[in-house]
Amino acid sequence: MGRARSIITAAEAAEAFAKMLSALGAAEVAVVRNPQGIYAPCEFYPLAPRRRHLRDLRAVVMDMDGTTTTTEPLCLHSLEHMVRSAMRDGEAWAGLDREKDLPYVVGNSTTRHVEHLLEAYGPRIDPEKFCRRLLWTTAWTCARGRDAGRKTETAADAVALGLGGLASDPAFLAWGAEDEPPPPSHVARLAPDLARKLWAAPFPLRVRCAVTIYYQRYHHILELLDEGRTEGLARRIFKDDRVDLIEPMPGVAVFLALVKGLIGEEAEAVFPALRAHAASVPPGAAEGFAALCRRFAARPVKVGIVTSSIAYEARIVLKEVLRVVRRQVQGWGASAGLKERARALFRDTDTLYDAFITASDSSEIRLKPHRDLYAIALHRFGLPPEDYDTVIGFEDSASGVTAIKAAGCGMCVAVPFESTRRHDFAAADHVAWEGFPEIVLAERLFLRSV
Repeated sequence: MGRARSIITAAEAAEAFAKMLSALGAAEVAVVRNPQGIYAPCEFYPLAPRRRHLRDLRAVVMDMDGTTTTTEPLCLHSLEHMVRSAMRDGEAWAGLDREKDLPYVVGNSTTRHVEHLLEAYGPRIDPEKFCRRLLWTTAWTCARGRDAGRKTETAADAVALGLGGLASDPAFLAWGAEDEPPPPSHVARLAPDLARKLWAAPFPLRVRCAVTIYYQRYHHILELLDEGRTEGLARRIFKDDRVDLIEPMPGVAVFLALVKGLIGEEAEAVFPALRAHAASVPPGAAEGFAALCRRFAARPVKVGIVTSSIAYEARIVLKEVLRVVRRQVQGWGASAGLKERARALFRDTDTLYDAFITASDSSEIRLKPHRDLYAIALHRFGLPPEDYDTVIGFEDSASGVTAIKAAGCGMCVAVPFESTRRHDFAAADHVAWEGFPEIVLAERLFLRSV
């Protein structure tokens, strides 16, 4: 029998694709647009068949920003800061538009977010102001940035702009080490010529430069958070004095303790901690919660975090979130033993997650809605493809739910929050408008047998 051909005609490909869909039982296909500059403008992914219930549950995959944590507002703030800092009339700008912007700047790769914003607000951007901001954020990243990948990419962008020598210029690096002092004279003179060159270059290069401006803002906030220098930060960013800049999403702590099998026979003691976040509690919810606790105590599941954030960001964000979770555990009406086990589980990402998948495991051009990150998580779990239907995924964005189903996960549940409630969740099997309390108390994790 001859070896299958690796190159076939378009007509043969269409026929082969139809046969593959039939074999997978896939009735729907996602059309995923690539970032600009990629050869193929889009890709086509068969979506796992829709399900209302799971035959079994062996693994959970979860997004980070907006699903596990409240980090998304920090990301949105940094995107908004990127645009405002380059606008002619930045102080007069009302900021991101909930209808026109939010559906396109949450859940995708940073590149796709920035593409949208530069297309939407390009006419209001001052090229020289943009380039002055770019020069300082390049200096900051080269001098102070803590993520090696970001520093490498920023230096490569400088080379592409004909500014490669700046990355090793002591005066340039000294400028970046400070909090936005006036630029050295030889750097200040660069902005007009750089603006002409950049605005004559292909659009993707401008996007790459704007990404550097975004990351500088976000990474500076994370640096302050990681060092505990947060006094007044919430007021400057969110215009309020919240205690914690980042928190777990409502009910997440109880949900994770539940599926990892910690609660067991103490369901009654922990139930109020979940009920407190529920908009409504259906009849029999306490009994159902107790049944789930017994079920997962006997058979805990694997849990993976899957995020389009890079590893540097995810480690800092989740370190802070787990600190808050450990504090929440102290308020549970549970035994000292359960609290101690929960604090041990939530000690760090290594003790909690069986798969820790970030953008650093792939590439900026292969993030959600591409399936890659979730496919890597399934591989890390060691599950055979025939058991992918026992995996449930949780996402807060349209691109995220597409990525989960495109990876072959058995079920995808959308958990919208304020910034994603206008997203199109057509790819999801279920939309939990009330979040994890609804998923546990009303839906019982979609298990027929509980």
